[in-house]
Amino acid sequence: MSPNPDHPTILIIHDDSGRLDTLTRSLEAHGARVVIAATESAALHRLDADMPRAVIADWNAGAGMGVNAYRWAIENRYELRDRFVFSAATPPEEFDALVQGRCLLLPPDDGDELVRVALYLARRKRPGSAADIPVDVEAIDWGPEGSPTLLLVEDDPLQLDWMMCLLGSVGFTITSVESREAATVELSDSDYEVILSDWYMPDGSGAELHRWLREHRPHLVPRCVFMSASAPGRDDLAGLAPGCRVLPKGQDAPTLVGRLEDVVRQARARAA
Repeated sequence: MSPNPDHPTILIIHDDSGRLDTLTRSLEAHGARVVIAATESAALHRLDADMPRAVIADWNAGAGMGVNAYRWAIENRYELRDRFVFSAATPPEEFDALVQGRCLLLPPDDGDELVRVALYLARRKRPGSAADIPVDVEAIDWGPEGSPTLLLVEDDPLQLDWMMCLLGSVGFTITSVESREAATVELSDSDYEVILSDWYMPDGSGAELHRWLREHRPHLVPRCVFMSASAPGRDDLAGLAPGCRVLPKGQDAPTLVGRLEDVVRQARARAA
């Protein structure tokens, strides 16, 4: 039987019966067909037999069955490489190296966001469209100064789509680039009220972008916010980019928007 795009199959990999039940009920309320796996062997069987369109996986469940399922999918179901959404209380040290920007990582208690992202992944066509991503954040009243300008530095299509839709929905005017070099070219003659950049870029790191800002556009340093999924190293990264904030990649939507709003308010206050 052909997959029904209106009722996509979503696999949940978790060993907590309460979270399994909550996520299942929420996904089914949105029309998804849900299959669950509470052991690693069950997860691998479901990935192979049920042909899920998206996967919600707890990174640490069952001594790593979520991450082991992802490793198996990379080798055996490569088309699922960017259709996992992971949950973890803190970003795992190896997350960046294994996932390479293809998947989102969200807090385990943010069930609504896990469901929204999983439904988008399950229903999107390749390539994805930002207009199809569901978001649930309130628009911000930016006052007489109007929509703030934001430079987004991100090379992963899924992350880019999600953030473009999220940040556009609260009123940011967004310009996106995919590399450190492209960011420096854009910033050479343009001011932005906030710069949101992945720490790990195809042609360099946040430290190099920070160094360039400090040397060429120092007034933009406090407006720069970096994202990193490597929790153990975030304090060290902040030390490499003094004056900039370093946030968890996969930060829940309201918190991320709130941090960026703070940067804009502070930039406007300094300019007043």
